[in-house]
Amino acid sequence: VVTDARIANEEETRRREIERTRAVDEAEIAAREATEKARIAQTMTVNVERISSDERTRALEIQQVRTIQEAEIEAQKAVEAARIVREKTLAAERIAADHTTRKLEIERNQAVEIAGISAREATEASRIAQEEHVRALEIARTRAIEEADIASREAIEAARISQEKSVAAQRIRAERETRGLEIERTGAIE
Repeated sequence: VVTDARIANEEETRRREIERTRAVDEAEIAAREATEKARIAQTMTVNVERISSDERTRALEIQQVRTIQEAEIEAQKAVEAARIVREKTLAAERIAADHTTRKLEIERNQAVEIAGISAREATEASRIAQEEHVRALEIARTRAIEEADIASREAIEAARISQEKSVAAQRIRAERETRGLEIERTGAIE
């Protein structure tokens, strides 16, 4: 009976040890599971936070890139607008310069034309004055020639008249002498 009781006691003790061991093992397993769950949960939380942080970082990077792109676009627009303004200004300046050059050319051409007209008028006036001077000289020469011719004719006429008078006087003298001789001869005869 003692042996049975001891055996039964040992079996009970072994059963309790087994149950305690099982309970310890189950507690350890539960603890490990809880720890693993907590670790998994922590990891998931960290992963979620990391993903969220990555998303926020990516969103910030995207926003930064967008901001930079928008700034570059605005800068390009400003540069293009400045280029257009500059081109318009240069075009206006070129048109103004062309207009000024054309105006100067017109004025120069007008001045040259006026100078040419003045020169032609002066040349024409000089030619007319020269022609008038030559004509006056020709008139004076013609008048001198005519006057000399008249004077020559008058001198010739005067010489002719003088010659005729001399001849007439000589003829009269000769006739008188002849008549005197005839009278003397007639008187001598008588």
